[in-house]
Amino acid sequence: MMRKGNQTAISPTEASLSETQVLEQSRTQQCGCGCHQVEEEVRRQLLSDPNLHFSDLVIRRVPDGVCLEGFLEMNCDSGHISDLAQRVAGVETVLNRLINCPAPPVKG
Repeated sequence: MMRKGNQTAISPTEASLSETQVLEQSRTQQCGCGCHQVEEEVRRQLLSDPNLHFSDLVIRRVPDGVCLEGFLEMNCDSGHISDLAQRVAGVETVLNRLINCPAPPVKG
C-alpha cells in the first residue's frame, strides 16, 4: 500500500490479492531492520519447551509485550507460557489468547 497524505492507495498487485493474502505477505516479509526480533525470540522460547506443542502459533507485538494466538495441544498452566515469553527482553505483558486442545491419545 502507498500512502498519499491521509489516504492509503492500493497498488495494482495488492488489488489482485485477497485481504488474507496481503496480511500473510506483510507478516512474512522481513525488512532486515530487526523489527520482528522480539516475536522471533518469543517463538524460540516457546518452541524450545519439549512439553509444549503448538499449531498455528501467531505472535504479535503489543505495547510492552506480545499477544499469543493459536492452539496449544495440551492443558498447560498459562502462567508457564507467560513466564517463558517474559524471558525475552522487552516483553513485560503477555496477552495469552491460546486455545487449549487436549493432545490426542497415543495409540500403542
